[in-house]
Amino acid sequence: MVIPVLSLRKRNQIATMKLVQEKSVTMILKQGFDETTIEAIAESSGVSASTIYRHFGTKEKIIL
Repeated sequence: MVIPVLSLRKRNQIATMKLVQEKSVTMILKQGFDETTIEAIAESSGVSASTIYRHFGTKEKIIL
């Protein structure tokens, strides 16, 4: 059986998505869903808003 090895780029992408999700949940629990913006999530995660839109599309999909 061959175990696929993820590239460094893919591992970094997964780590970034996980960080964004963790920061999002924390902020939403603290501030509320409507008050938490994509821009605020991006800033707290150290990524751009466009990165979040590219990976998730919407704020709802971040937490799903």
